[in-house]
Amino acid sequence: MTDNYYTKQKRKTIFLKWCVYAFAIGGILVLILGIALELSIGAIVGGMTACILNALLLILIYRKRIKNYHQGIDPSKFITNE
Repeated sequence: MTDNYYTKQKRKTIFLKWCVYAFAIGGILVLILGIALELSIGAIVGGMTACILNALLLILIYRKRIKNYHQGIDPSKFITNE
């Protein structure tokens, strides 16, 4: 059971890592396309801010998940049937 749990955790952390990369690339694409299409500064900054904030949120989740994974914390141990 614990092996299955850690395998799922590893998959989730890899998924979160690639989500962060996707948002970072998205922010760069918003900047490039915004300049190429001559959009307003507000639209460019708004799009980049949204991508950056989403990436930062995912980084916070990712760091906590990695820390729990390396410490060997299994949340199923805390579930009690009372």
